[in-house]
Amino acid sequence: SAAFTPWPWPVYAWLILIMAYRPVMLSLGFSCVALLINNSAPVGMLATVNAIAQVFSSSVRALGPLIGGFVWSLAVSLSDDVPIFNSFIPFLFIALVCACVFFISITIRPYLNIPAKERQDLSEGMEANEEVDSRALLDDLEEDKEYD
Repeated sequence: SAAFTPWPWPVYAWLILIMAYRPVMLSLGFSCVALLINNSAPVGMLATVNAIAQVFSSSVRALGPLIGGFVWSLAVSLSDDVPIFNSFIPFLFIALVCACVFFISITIRPYLNIPAKERQDLSEGMEANEEVDSRALLDDLEEDKEYD
């Protein structure tokens, strides 16, 4: 009789959870990027900015598998000379890309939380040479919401 091996079921449960979690986070990420793009564009340029964003998004999705395949083939070809490179290079590359994205993301200006139209309305009263202070804009918006 075949031996019963219960160990795969916890692994399958984790895989199901991860495979359900991944698309939800991808959807949230793409929605957040679309909101940031819409908030960063001037009101009259939304269509152009969204078109350019879609071009770059499609280009990256097309080039991603090409670059991933190149990095993987590089790792396989180097595995004969240096065995540690067998599977290390692709994951190192992904980690470097994630680190770059993280450092880019921490430079996002806080005023992008305000829709462009509201930001434009708040800054219309400012003089032309006055520096836009994102924290002041956020505080002004919060004060306006308190009085509503």
